[in-house]
Amino acid sequence: MAGKTKSQKKKALDMRSKMYLVLALCSVMLLVSVGISLVLIGGIDLGGADAQSVSTVDSASMVVESGYNKEENTIDTQAYTSTILEQSADAGDSYVDETLFLGDSNTARMYRMFDYCSYDNAIGSVGMTAKSLATFACVQVSTLSGYITMPQAVAKLQPRRVILTFGTNDLNPGYKAADFVKNYQTVIEAITAIRARRNEMSVAPSKKVHYTVATAHADTFSAGIPFFTRLASASDVTIVPADAAIDADGKVEVDTHAARIFMPLAELVDFEKELARIAKEKANAEKQLAGIENKLKNEGFLAKAPEAVVSGARADAEKLKALIEKLDASAAAMKK
Repeated sequence: MAGKTKSQKKKALDMRSKMYLVLALCSVMLLVSVGISLVLIGGIDLGGADAQSVSTVDSASMVVESGYNKEENTIDTQAYTSTILEQSADAGDSYVDETLFLGDSNTARMYRMFDYCSYDNAIGSVGMTAKSLATFACVQVSTLSGYITMPQAVAKLQPRRVILTFGTNDLNPGYKAADFVKNYQTVIEAITAIRARRNEMSVAPSKKVHYTVATAHADTFSAGIPFFTRLASASDVTIVPADAAIDADGKVEVDTHAARIFMPLAELVDFEKELARIAKEKANAEKQLAGIENKLKNEGFLAKAPEAVVSGARADAEKLKALIEKLDASAAAMKK
């Protein structure tokens, strides 16, 4: 009778064998992945010349059908020769060292990756737009604890020249060049009118004022607030609808085709000092007027003086009367 043999257990793989097995499997998977990738990108010609031609036609049609027009919104370089830096001969390292470059990530790459400049003469903030140039605090100076804006950094560094390289993050397919120019002109017109009125009232350029802008172009003026801050010495700007009810008492109003702008009179002038100045100017004008009127009452002067001199005296008298009337109106308005 034959004896039964005991079944032997299979010997388990040791650690080294397991490592070889895993390595072999990974190699196979890598080769399969590479093969699939080559097929997908056309690296292996499975369909011959016809497939290649179809691929080419499809790529071209995609560009045409997308509606992209590379000629649209191109910049007329001849119209902006003073602001667009034209190509010139190499000015040398000294030119770069004397220049402060301000911009977005494209500027940051100039010193972080390509060594075109250094941390000492370039400031780049990733993702920054030109619209936030005047308000975004992104610069850290070793002598200060907090961050400051790029314009503040320029004031501290006092470079010989500044080159701006903004624009990439401001691109928007729906924002046409003509709209940009129109909106820019609207804001500049308002700021020009404000500065003219402040100048008429002898308000110091450094005097900060709160402006209230009543307009139907809220988006345009909201985007222009940094310009009001920098160019019109605004402490704050409030944008309200064009038909908003605004109490005009104690306010100076400036009108443009796109907005009504109000400035609190109390923030523009010191009432007591201004009233004293008006009184002094009025007294001087009254003194001059009295002298001219006495001269015009003198029969001897009227008989001997040339007609041009007499006419000039009478014209001067009318100007002084108008000035006195204007000063009285200004004083009355301030006393309301």
